[in-house]
Amino acid sequence: GEVCVRARALVDAALFTAPPSVFRTSETPRQLRAVTARRIRSPSPHCTLLQPQSVSARRISENKQKMAKPAPPSKKGDHHKRNAAHKKRRAARDLPKTNKKTAKNRLRDAERWLRRLETNGADPEQITNAQKAVEELSREKASDEVQRKRIDKEKRYAERYRKVKFFEKRKVLRRLKRLRKEMASDSPPHDGKERLEALEGDLAYVSFYPKDRKYVGLFTVRGAEDARTAKRRAEARKLALAAAAAAAGAAS
Repeated sequence: GEVCVRARALVDAALFTAPPSVFRTSETPRQLRAVTARRIRSPSPHCTLLQPQSVSARRISENKQKMAKPAPPSKKGDHHKRNAAHKKRRAARDLPKTNKKTAKNRLRDAERWLRRLETNGADPEQITNAQKAVEELSREKASDEVQRKRIDKEKRYAERYRKVKFFEKRKVLRRLKRLRKEMASDSPPHDGKERLEALEGDLAYVSFYPKDRKYVGLFTVRGAEDARTAKRRAEARKLALAAAAAAAGAAS
């Protein structure tokens, strides 16, 4: 009993003389007295009285609290979308993935080798061969860049006009089905063959449209078509019919 009274007196004196920020806690003096009394009644090797905090440590903790800022709200899914789009663009390339160096890297190596030969004073024959290799690789690099640009353009147009082609192809197929059903009936239309040939041409137009051109739709609003659009459609139709004939010949 006497030990508890003395301990409580010491704790009360420390609590009322020291400032509240000295202790590593946000509890009130009354709560601290209760905790201390419990620890005195049931002592434990892991339980110790509260120790005052040094001035430097207190200043560091206060500065940390002032400098702490709430984390900005994260937009969930944006990073995943960017990664998915990047992977999609990489997968869209038709160029084969091999361990072989590209023409650009091989051209750089050839130019370095040519500069080394010229610096070291090599034989004129070696320098001439290196120059020929550089010229050949330059032409190969230019052709690779043209091919890559063409492939990227075709992929971009295919993605842009995919839905338009899909719906127009469905419309042409429905008309073909209806016309063939009419021609198989007892009273076929007199212009059935011409209409059938025109619809088959429309189907070939949609299926074999040039991939490196902007798509010109078959079905337009009345009055919204000009001479330039009609000319572009006629040119694309000619190329599409030629491609369809070539595909049919290769299949047969």
